[in-house]
Amino acid sequence: MPQCAEPQPDFKTGCIFEPFWDEPVAQPSGQGGTNWSPMPYSPDTGYFYVPGTIRTSVFERFPRQYRRGHIYTSGSQEAAFHTPLAGTFTAIDSNTNKIGWQHKMPFRMGGGSGSSVTAGGLLFRGESDGNFVAVDAKTGEVLWKIQTGFGADAPPIVYEVDGEQYVAIATGGNSIQRSATGDAVWSFSLRGELGAAWWPPTPPPTGLDFGLFWRIRSALLSIWPGNGPEGHLEEPSGQGAHGDQGDR
Repeated sequence: MPQCAEPQPDFKTGCIFEPFWDEPVAQPSGQGGTNWSPMPYSPDTGYFYVPGTIRTSVFERFPRQYRRGHIYTSGSQEAAFHTPLAGTFTAIDSNTNKIGWQHKMPFRMGGGSGSSVTAGGLLFRGESDGNFVAVDAKTGEVLWKIQTGFGADAPPIVYEVDGEQYVAIATGGNSIQRSATGDAVWSFSLRGELGAAWWPPTPPPTGLDFGLFWRIRSALLSIWPGNGPEGHLEEPSGQGAHGDQGDR
């Protein structure tokens, strides 16, 4: 992840661990980097696969009187409203601690699906724009993707039934990722024939509200049911990204 924040017009801007006191400092956020998303390791490539979030917060001090038995903190971070929300997906070489390959994403990745890697050299990951993606684990080349209709922010799983391999992912959105909410589970095999779902809105690139876009899209869906062979999945009303949750 970038170790320094992008310059902000209204704040002093610094790098990670920049000291702050009376003057607020914009620097990489504590909600940046990676979070609980699974980070698999492949013994074939020697890579760890790490999703990350690019986020800026304003760190500031505030006065608080010490009182025995009460919380005593004097620092805070607040997400800077119009700063970029972006992400990376990085293959890190475990032998050298260097980047093997990296994808830069237009939305955060650190609190999203993570990934699963297979002995066949494939890496599967979900993305907050609804895409489920297969990647060459060694080179990072995107080999295949399908639109699932909602934020694909749960970990993908790989399993076998009667000798046939399947890959599955739950797509329901994620408030931290600010992806479109829903309720679906997709399971894939080499013999699968189900078409892609209608695309959801891409998570916004800053702290701006995305609700209007979602309402327009929902109205369009009411007169155009879908583009896959089975039509689109049934969608509850009132979906969409709601504010910058998780960044306070």
